[in-house]
Amino acid sequence: MYYINKFFSEVCNQGNIENEIHFVTECNAYIDQREALFKIAEESDNKFRSMTNEAKLIHMMQHHQISLLNYVYKAWLIRRNVLFR
Repeated sequence: MYYINKFFSEVCNQGNIENEIHFVTECNAYIDQREALFKIAEESDNKFRSMTNEAKLIHMMQHHQISLLNYVYKAWLIRRNVLFR
């Protein structure tokens, strides 16, 4: 029997499972950081905002690795401050 551990986001308390898609495209704790990230992606693909969240994550991983890395770093600092005060 397989068990899948589901961890709910303790940062935003939206009740969503915390996974890569939530962390990069949904979590309301990182709105400002995400907006900057999405603006970069939108400059290279004007259909970016209409993509599914999964497609947005894939697009960022394929075309904007450095920007995504910067986002993850900044979001992680926020996360650390919220969870480990």
